[in-house]
Order: sequence, then C-alpha cells, then structure tokens
Amino acid sequence: MQTIIKYFWKLLWFAKNRIYQKILWLFYKASQGGFFKKVGAGVIFFGNPTFGSVEGNISVGDKSLIGRKIFLSCSKDGEITIGDHCSINTGCHLVAIKGIRIDRGTLIGEYVSIRDQNHGFEDPNMLVLEQGFSANPIVIEEDCWIGRSVFIRAGVTLGKGCVVGANSVVTKSFEPYSVIAGIPAHLIRHRGDKLEH
Repeated sequence: MQTIIKYFWKLLWFAKNRIYQKILWLFYKASQGGFFKKVGAGVIFFGNPTFGSVEGNISVGDKSLIGRKIFLSCSKDGEITIGDHCSINTGCHLVAIKGIRIDRGTLIGEYVSIRDQNHGFEDPNMLVLEQGFSANPIVIEEDCWIGRSVFIRAGVTLGKGCVVGANSVVTKSFEPYSVIAGIPAHLIRHRGDKLEH
C-alpha cells in the first residue's frame, strides 16, 4: 500500500509540473510579439523567465528547454535567438544590446552569463555608470556545450561543436570543435583528438 501511495504522489507531482509547463508555453506562445518574438513548438519552460526589458525581440526554437530563474534582457535594437533543441539551464543570464545567437542543439549549463556589452571605464574622472557601453554580437554555433558558471564576453564566436569547461571566462573566439577551459579560457584540445593514456 505504501508503494502505491508513493507512486501516486510522484505521478501527481509529475502531472502538476507538466500542466504548469504547458500553461507557460501557451501564455508565451499566445503573447508572441510581447515577451518573445517567437516561441517554437514543444518549448518547455521549467519556470517563468525574468525580463530586464520587454522589447519582443527574443526567439526560442522548437523543442528547446528554458530552465528556472532565467534572466533575459535585450535592447530595442538587439536580438536574442535561441535555436531548435537547445537547453538553457537554471540561473542563466542572457543580456544583449546588439545580439546573441545560440544555434541548434547547444547545451548551456547552470548560471552561465552571456553578455554582448561592456561598461566604458577609461575616464577616471567619470563614474563608470556614466560612461555608456560598447557592444559586439556573440555567436555560439550549433552543438556546443557550455559548462556551469561560464562567462562569455562581447564579440566572442564559438565555432560548431565547442566544449567550454565549467567556471571558464571566454574572452576570445575559438574554432569549431575546440575544447577550452580556464580564466581566461584557452585551448585544451580538439574534439576527436586521440587522447594519450
């Protein structure tokens, strides 16, 4: 009897989550042009995103996963595009003045920060907050895997199939299938290289 009760509560928990996810998808799908420019078929929202600005220029492709406590902010002239079959995990921040493009099949771990802009700070006689921003688009090509707590700065392009180790700070672009890690991130090897044992 206890086993039946245990499975009943698990089934109830699963059903509650699926209903909540479906309601969020229907809400954002119905309000396209408000919060999102596009919400693809089969997108799963595990939680309600927080928006820094709501310009309606964020797109999410088919069957992508959007985790809990995601922060999205995009200026009127910028665009954030998340491709099909992507996974944006808990606590990620995506902030764009010009643009962030994440291509198909890319996996992004928890608490990753992707920002296409930097504060100006060169004038020591002015407050940093008064010196504006510089911005360059970020491109993460398909089939990349970004580990937990990575920071990706403005102007970076990660080629197809890159893997970024947890806690890395990515300050420059890398060619396809690079495996990178560190602060700042540097090339460790390429996917497909034979490992020495």
